Amino acid sequence: MILYGAISYVMLFLSLVIYRRRLSTESLVLSNKKEQIKEYSIVIFSLIVLWVLTAFRSINIGNDTITYCRYFTNICNQGVNKTYAIEVGFQRLLLFIGRFTTNPHYFLIIYSTILYGLISFIIFRYSKDKLLSLFLTYFFCFGCFCSMLRQGLAMLICFIGYIQLKNNRKCLFILFVLLAACIHKSALLVLLLLLHKYIPKRSKYIIIGCLIALATSRSSLLLSISNLLGGEYSGYFETKYAGSGQVGTILLLIRAIMTYLIVHDINAEDDYPSYSLSHTNVVYLVFFLCCGFTVNLISRVSDYFLMFTIIDLPEIFHAKKEKRQLYIVLFAYIVVYNLLVLCFRPEWNHLYPYEFWKT
Repeated sequence: MILYGAISYVMLFLSLVIYRRRLSTESLVLSNKKEQIKEYSIVIFSLIVLWVLTAFRSINIGNDTITYCRYFTNICNQGVNKTYAIEVGFQRLLLFIGRFTTNPHYFLIIYSTILYGLISFIIFRYSKDKLLSLFLTYFFCFGCFCSMLRQGLAMLICFIGYIQLKNNRKCLFILFVLLAACIHKSALLVLLLLLHKYIPKRSKYIIIGCLIALATSRSSLLLSISNLLGGEYSGYFETKYAGSGQVGTILLLIRAIMTYLIVHDINAEDDYPSYSLSHTNVVYLVFFLCCGFTVNLISRVSDYFLMFTIIDLPEIFHAKKEKRQLYIVLFAYIVVYNLLVLCFRPEWNHLYPYEFWKT
């Protein structure tokens, strides 16, 4: 717990030091090259620290790490097996990595490098506020990259597709989502973003939709939908995940609602042309969390839309005239993260107590 708390508060301190200077000038854009170099150095160093903690962790760290290491060993020895409850595309990726090493620890190093390489590329290429994106990456992605290896990669591929959709490149967006679906079928739900022009913007309709989602989570409809994605997902409705983790889901929902309010608060005079897409993204984020009260693993679907805010929130704060909400975000996210991972669900995430590589 000391490790995660230390990282959280050090990042918060560094963020507040830099943002205090920016807020004093009423601008979140760094014009001074020295300040830019300092910020870039902080971001690079922090990403390396997170990569080390992810790549050199024990196989006991992360909810599904042991399972994926076992899959890796079996696929290296026996090849692709279509009876496994994981997508063939992901199995072929494991088989490709197996050409370089059959050691599970080295597999984790290579896989973590792919994950952090992709998120680093996205941050440095597309973020308007790299420090804020780093901050969000820690609270959104660190636990994900330690636990959800398969979905984590699918989320990053969809993230690149989401950026293409923001640039109105719909065909590329669809291609990236289909590629991600080869790793994790749940990525197909990201295609719902194509409907962003038809999603109502008024809050009362969003509330009605969320109430419907809550009601649906108590019915058998979600089970029927999961059967369309494959039998491996419908099995969750009969496991320990059914009806559990509701406190964690409530905390995630609070965070999602706060994110929605920030996006919804964009004024007509703010220069933010991607409002429709970003608004739809956070609507889906809240909606799928509302569906997660029956089986908490359904809330993992919302992680796709949560990850996209790593780019969206910096763009929004860049466009908004009022910058003070940024402090609320920094404090609220760190509180939710610590309550969620360190207090209520440490055993679920298997992040605590942390262990380095054991031979």
